[in-house]
Amino acid sequence: MKINFFSLLFSSIKIKLKTFNSLLIILFIAVSFNVLNIPSAFAALKVEGNGNFSPAFTSVGTAKFATTVVDASNYTGSTGTIGNSQDKLWRVDRQPPTSDSSNIQIQRNGVKNQPTTIGAVLVPIRYSKEINSTSNNDAKRAKFSELTGAIRNGLTSSIQSHRKGNVANSFQIQVFKVTGNFSA
Repeated sequence: MKINFFSLLFSSIKIKLKTFNSLLIILFIAVSFNVLNIPSAFAALKVEGNGNFSPAFTSVGTAKFATTVVDASNYTGSTGTIGNSQDKLWRVDRQPPTSDSSNIQIQRNGVKNQPTTIGAVLVPIRYSKEINSTSNNDAKRAKFSELTGAIRNGLTSSIQSHRKGNVANSFQIQVFKVTGNFSA
């Protein structure tokens, strides 16, 4: 039986290229939808920790599912609850803002006399104004999507920063902030 070396080599390369291309596509989709906690090469908005830790609720639990409650359309406005996670254990609140940013926090429902926050992100209000002043619908949708991803990434990063505090039985999270300019 005679085996054509070049045929075997090229079929092997084709399989490897198909596999590599598939992995690139999967990675691109994951980054685009913020499935992985790595910044997209295409997004100009970034999420940065401020280096300071704040008191936090004792356990993370299902808090990550509450990140889907907030998006670019509801992160600004008066203080109060934006919505609850599906399991109703967590709520997303707009806390009192800073001078230029909305203060979005995920908090545990039904907790008294202890910290309830498990994730926090500061989001500049100017992004909402910039989206609203964009006349091109495709560009508006792209900015909306980019900001929504950054907000959710910031909350997820904050949740993932959860750690034991300096005092017995205390816990902390880092507050994150959305920075940068829109890529579109």
